[in-house]
Amino acid sequence: MARHLRPNLILLDLNLQGYHDGLEVCQTLRNEADPILAEVPIVMLTGATTEADIKAALKAGANSYMGKPYNPKSLG
Repeated sequence: MARHLRPNLILLDLNLQGYHDGLEVCQTLRNEADPILAEVPIVMLTGATTEADIKAALKAGANSYMGKPYNPKSLG
């Protein structure tokens, strides 16, 4: 979807239903051959807020990490 839509920012949850989890998606984007897509800012926006979760997300390539619940104004 990101390849098609070409987002300027990606908000990503660690817990995704379906085939991949948020860490896999983040790593896939960071390894993307297209340099613009590989550099798109990724913010993990998730209820998983343990120190291990945060470290794993940042190691996978997330630029920032926000726990839920969150204030939508903090995204501005």
